[in-house]
This record gives sequence, C-alpha cells and structure tokens, in this order.
Amino acid sequence: MDSGTVTQVTKPKVQRAWNDYQRVNKTRKLHLCAMTGKVIPIGSSCWHYTGEFEGDFQSWYCTDEAKAFADTYDNGEGSWECQEIGEAMREKGLIS
Repeated sequence: MDSGTVTQVTKPKVQRAWNDYQRVNKTRKLHLCAMTGKVIPIGSSCWHYTGEFEGDFQSWYCTDEAKAFADTYDNGEGSWECQEIGEAMREKGLIS
C-alpha cells in the first residue's frame, strides 16, 4: 500500500428490529405512555416501540413499569391492546 493512500473505514449502521422495543435512556422531549396515558418527563428512561399491526404502522412510547407489566401480562387471548395494560395495572393498584 502506498504511504499517501488513506483508507476510510465506516461503521455499518445498526439495524433496529422491526416490531420491537428500543431502550431510550434519556428522553429529549415529553412523551405519553401509550399503555398508561401518563406523561414520560424529559430526561426519563422509557421504551420506544415501532412496528406494524394489521397493516398499520405503529410508533409509541411506554414507561419501564408498563413494559415490565406487559411482558408478564396474560389475558388468555395471546395479544393485548395498549390501553388494556393500563386498565389491568389500575385494577391491581399499580398506578392511579
């Protein structure tokens, strides 16, 4: 290799999984939790979901508590809607 040649190395972009959650360590603006309806303050950690459901694109945020509850929630149907998680959390007294 010639000493005057510069080789530029670029990092490949990280591909996000589709229909998946991504951890947000520190929000830059206010968001609403799609599951509980509560405000996610600036500077908070949360989860961002992107995906497709029944042909419609989805992009929403949820709190750590809501995601943890949703990960273990079973309504017997195999799937749930966001608002259902908030209702179940209220019934169990986890949120007001």
